[in-house]
Amino acid sequence: MNIEAILTINVGSSSVKYSLYRLCVNTLENPLIEITTGRMLFEAHLTDDTEKINHALITLLDRLSVEFCDVVIMGIVHRVVHGGSMYTKPVKINKQVIEALQSLIPLAPMHIKPELCAINMLFKTFPNTLQVACFDTSFHSTQPELEKWFPLPAPLFNDGIHRYGFHGLSYEYISRLIPKVIPKEHRQKVLVAHLGSGASLCALYKGKSIASSMGFTALDGLMMGTRCGSIDPGVVLHLLQQKGMTADAVSSLLYKNSGLLGVSGESADIRDLVSSESPSAQRALDLFSYSVAKHAGSLIMIMSGIDAIIFTGGVGENSAEIRKNVLQYFHWLNAIIDVSANNTHSQVLHHPKSTIGIYKISTNEEWMLAYHCFSFLKADAF
Repeated sequence: MNIEAILTINVGSSSVKYSLYRLCVNTLENPLIEITTGRMLFEAHLTDDTEKINHALITLLDRLSVEFCDVVIMGIVHRVVHGGSMYTKPVKINKQVIEALQSLIPLAPMHIKPELCAINMLFKTFPNTLQVACFDTSFHSTQPELEKWFPLPAPLFNDGIHRYGFHGLSYEYISRLIPKVIPKEHRQKVLVAHLGSGASLCALYKGKSIASSMGFTALDGLMMGTRCGSIDPGVVLHLLQQKGMTADAVSSLLYKNSGLLGVSGESADIRDLVSSESPSAQRALDLFSYSVAKHAGSLIMIMSGIDAIIFTGGVGENSAEIRKNVLQYFHWLNAIIDVSANNTHSQVLHHPKSTIGIYKISTNEEWMLAYHCFSFLKADAF
């Protein structure tokens, strides 16, 4: 008997990941069951490398045809980092959408170019299969207009130069879990820390995004694995005008050679730095925790308080050291971590005497992608 399934595609700036979900007769709260956990097909520099991306997807389809030969793909869903001002919710992919995404490349060239490469390849391979695009920026469309403005001339805002926010699929997934796993007293004003090689914070008020640390691009906000996060824009001007660097060289510096890697001079991986004994590694870790706490303070102010903080993402879920270091800055809130719970990566991390909730919740962007694709399939069935 054939198995109907949804294929999720998550193309990053340096990797291709996927998951396969079986369709079930169930409610929309839990419509899918995972068949196989997505795996990184390869890791290399992908930007503009159509051949490598196509090879990765061909490898994926060959694997599916052998290991899951009884699977019928009913829908394919793609994660797209930036939806600009035009896309505030998932959309069915057609030729017009692909053309529109081409116009968004300048907003996130390192991400949208490889994502479009995958979309084009699979759109041609499966011309009669539903394909959906989900945008990392969509979840933040609920933010008030004041949060979106930069202090720049108004015509630039109308040209799309404003704050968007990212990691939206992760935050959307967490927001859906909050009513199920967190007590009522900790649900209203929630700070979510998505910490990984890319890192950001989101202020959730009653489950809706009202502010985030990332802005116009995924370069803004927190210090990250290789990205600098927020810096004085005059630094960029200095590098261009006084140091004679090209725009491409500055872009490479800020996106690929800064953050944990740049400060430590050793690694972008938190695990490597925690095990290192060098002063530069410790400086990088300290600066990362400080960056998280500093930006957290501004979001707590915007919420007029905080009921709970949730750690998620690869670092947020797995690094007890980082959680401990970040929370030391929350002592003024009487946020008390349970040392044993933190060391064992429990879901509930706060001590009974803590005045705010502290949680670790695993995110699942792939499930969120599949959920949205399933919603289109269900709508089309009626």
